[in-house]
Amino acid sequence: MLVVGSTALRQHVPSTRHPKDLDIICTIEEADEYVRSLGHVDSIRKDEYCYHIVKDRKSIELFLAREGSALMDYLYMYDDILEYAPLNVLYSMKLSHIHYPTKMHRFEKHVRDLCVIHEMVGGMDVLKDITQKLVVETEARLGKIRTPKLTKSSKDFFEQSKNRVVSVFIHDSIHRAMAR
Repeated sequence: MLVVGSTALRQHVPSTRHPKDLDIICTIEEADEYVRSLGHVDSIRKDEYCYHIVKDRKSIELFLAREGSALMDYLYMYDDILEYAPLNVLYSMKLSHIHYPTKMHRFEKHVRDLCVIHEMVGGMDVLKDITQKLVVETEARLGKIRTPKLTKSSKDFFEQSKNRVVSVFIHDSIHRAMAR
């Protein structure tokens, strides 16, 4: 089992924010055993990718590593019963899904984490093959990111993202100002 996410990051960078949840990569068998070891839980929801658990108002996500998957590749790198993921694994995982849309506060958190990890690993993804494999798996699970249509008017282009992006400036005015 491999602890990932902000809990693992805090092991490497104690000054980072206090984790609000616990994320663990594990096999289905390990997930089932872990759930049994928890005893009473407030809630549990299972899907084919993850067990979403709430215990004592704390969120726990068990990401299920299946044979041949990128998550299993991460697990094969370690043999301890429960270990904190090293920075190269956290970097690989962040890179694999950073471009997926999410709520703004979560996006900012992800970008801050990615920047911290990027600096610490010198911008080197030493697990490129696993990262790319996880990108493909994430696309299969969440769908492929649509390429923006640049043939739209500026107003229509930015209007489509108004629920996810806070607009402070009219975008084209930034280009005009920079061109001067």
